[in-house]
Amino acid sequence: MTERVSSRQNPLIRHMARLARDAAARRETGEILCEGEKLLRDALDTGLAPIAVLCTEGQRLPPLPEAVRIVTVPAAVLESVSALRSPPGVLFTARRPEPAAGIDPGGRHVLLDRMQDPGNVGTLFRTAEAFSVDTVLLTAGGADPYGPKALRAAMGAALRQKAAFVEPDELPPLPLVALDAGGEDIRGWTPGPCIAVIGNEGGGIAPELLARCTRRLRVPMTGKAESLNAAAAAAVLMWEMMKP
Repeated sequence: MTERVSSRQNPLIRHMARLARDAAARRETGEILCEGEKLLRDALDTGLAPIAVLCTEGQRLPPLPEAVRIVTVPAAVLESVSALRSPPGVLFTARRPEPAAGIDPGGRHVLLDRMQDPGNVGTLFRTAEAFSVDTVLLTAGGADPYGPKALRAAMGAALRQKAAFVEPDELPPLPLVALDAGGEDIRGWTPGPCIAVIGNEGGGIAPELLARCTRRLRVPMTGKAESLNAAAAAAVLMWEMMKP
């Protein structure tokens, strides 16, 4: 049964608005806020059942499980929840994806070390899925991969890609390969099972983590640009690391 809500002070509206803006709320509740019908379909296809769906009147929705709460609201109320200036007509909450149960010692993984930009984080999840990276690992202090901006950039990949937060001293005994501007030409690398480390946009990889890397690689450039965007350089690294 569909409910109708018109007040921004409604408890569900306030809860969803908090999830949209507060990473701590997402951690505490174990819920995330997603935007758009495409992401709703992706969640359903992944088996991540929505908890509550917020939509404007007349919005078409895909078939939903009976337990899902469906609430229609005026456009102004929906806009008060979304972080976008022109939000899609559908928002929904869902359980935060479960972290990866383990890290395959024979796999090829990427580690995002304190990456700050949620757009970059989401893009890297999308790239990791495209190149069949086994696991995306993240250290504390970076952007939430399940925040609205990261989820939009990931285009559904964050709901499907195996991922987990890790402490650097708890990493499995796999070679650590750093993406580093002072490293050797990536074209001379023969990839194998490893963890490729991608650093913070401004400060790079934490010194203590960089010191543990057995190899440092750079993406050579022929133009005048001083550097590549972290997500762009990481895409080249993932392309190389997944070669047989």
